Amino acid sequence: MKRHGLDTKRVLEIGSGRGYLQDVVADYTGLDLSSKVSSYYHKPFVVGSATDMPFADNSFDGAWTVW
Repeated sequence: MKRHGLDTKRVLEIGSGRGYLQDVVADYTGLDLSSKVSSYYHKPFVVGSATDMPFADNSFDGAWTVW
C-alpha cells in the first residue's frame, strides 16, 4: 500500500468477506453482499453489490478485490 501511496488514502475493498485486510490502510471501507460478516468489522462495512455500489462517484481514492 505504501508503494502505491494508498496507506493514507480512502480505500474500498469490494467483496470484502470477513474484512481480513481492513487494517492494511487507515481509511478502509468493506463492501460485501452478505450482512452476516458485519460482526467481523471494526471499520466501516456496507452491504451492497459490486455492480450497483451505494456510493457517490469519487468517494474513494482506490479500491481492491481479492479472489
